[in-house]
Amino acid sequence: MPMLKEGIQVKSLAHAQAAQKIKNAYIEAQLSTAPHINVKNASGCIRRCGREIISIGGHVKSPGPKPFIAGMTLSHALAAAGGATPFGAPNRIELYRNHKKTIYNLRELEHQKVKLQLGDSINIPQKKIH
Repeated sequence: MPMLKEGIQVKSLAHAQAAQKIKNAYIEAQLSTAPHINVKNASGCIRRCGREIISIGGHVKSPGPKPFIAGMTLSHALAAAGGATPFGAPNRIELYRNHKKTIYNLRELEHQKVKLQLGDSINIPQKKIH
């Protein structure tokens, strides 16, 4: 860990326990009074203090990290973000997974049912102005 004199062993700990142990080490070393620690698993998925998340941004009413629930779909994620703003284009939703971008149209039923995975990022772009 950066700035800590000694390493921290977290290999056998759950994500929440690892995050808490790292947080405590930074506090004890007086490097921070309230650090925010994100722990990634081997596949790069982020878990914040034991919570599994996806990220949704762009033209939505409430962007940011959202809790991931098994079976969650693109439609569920958009609803969790409060829906698209009047400027959002739900017909061109960008799903980023494993450094690859795929475009979906939520006006199509099959795209509404696309299952999300831990660590997915979703962007709702602005509507095209003609």
